[in-house]
Amino acid sequence: MAEHPAVRTVCAPYDSGHRGLRMGAGPDHLIDNGLPEMLRSAQRPSLSFADLLPKVDPPAEVATTFELDRLVAEQVREAVAESEFPLVLTGNCNTAVGTIAGLGAGDLGIV
Repeated sequence: MAEHPAVRTVCAPYDSGHRGLRMGAGPDHLIDNGLPEMLRSAQRPSLSFADLLPKVDPPAEVATTFELDRLVAEQVREAVAESEFPLVLTGNCNTAVGTIAGLGAGDLGIV
């Protein structure tokens, strides 16, 4: 059986510039409740995590959002370049901008 591509899970657990609050708690909840084990298999032995930590001082919603988009785009771009599947876990829909920027203009889908 062919091996599946490695998954790079990009964690951006923020909602409105706040880490782990409200919807931003979702990524950690998924990870703490078995997501890594569900993704890892004999066909997909490689799984990596990138936990993003924006450096915005003082923390501000708009500045944090732009920094997260930059960091997400960087991780997604690296994952694609290394033939990995980028799985972005986030608590804010604005992060879709970073995901799209990292993927480029080709055929893409975001759920």
